[in-house]
Amino acid sequence: MAVQLFQRTLGSLLAITLLISVIGSTRVQAASSCFNEAGAVNGTVVLDPGHGGSDPGTSNSTSATPPVLLVEKEVTLDIANRTKDLLVNANYKVCMTRIDDTSMGNSERGEYANSVGGTVYVSIHLNGSSDPAVNYAKAFFGKRNKDESFAKHIYQNGLAPALVGPYGVTGSSVGQFANGALLQATMESTLTESVFLTNDNEADRLADTTTASNRRNQIAQALFTGINSWAGTKPTSSSSNPGPKR
Repeated sequence: MAVQLFQRTLGSLLAITLLISVIGSTRVQAASSCFNEAGAVNGTVVLDPGHGGSDPGTSNSTSATPPVLLVEKEVTLDIANRTKDLLVNANYKVCMTRIDDTSMGNSERGEYANSVGGTVYVSIHLNGSSDPAVNYAKAFFGKRNKDESFAKHIYQNGLAPALVGPYGVTGSSVGQFANGALLQATMESTLTESVFLTNDNEADRLADTTTASNRRNQIAQALFTGINSWAGTKPTSSSSNPGPKR
């Protein structure tokens, strides 16, 4: 009798575990998507809109009357979509870790990038500070041998020329960050902090979503330029994920 009870209990636990696994897998699939799979010739770019769901990231209100609240998770998703459109038009396959307001762990984002065979992985964030005057651009790498050159390229050929100087953004180059997504992803990866959302001037710029030269378009163009110019430095065979580097 005790053996039968144990077997039934074990069977129930296994069923629950399987159900949780299926639900988790479904959530990841629903929150992510790939674009231009048929027409891609330049490799697969994985874009990761930072934060999402229960993790809003940083925020700030504009100087407008009434003020508009900007939340990082919403702005990064919009910037990622703008970057995606530029990449698709340039014949890249683009996969996004989320396409809606979904929670996703950092390691889970890296695992997703691996599962779609990403050539490069770019996590899109906006920085925050208790000092509203602070505003600089930065790109981070996880593993030095795998990521540092890519992060430097994105900063030097994308973020810096597009944002530093004429728009009041100071330069800060690159730094190392033990982010779970950067460490988990097997392809060249970077996490970008393009501007500080907590800077009041930046909040006003980021609130503009319609003019052709708006800040969100500037960031998207900077990321596209960095990614596209990096692809030009790689041999054609780099379109496939070569596996983990340390």
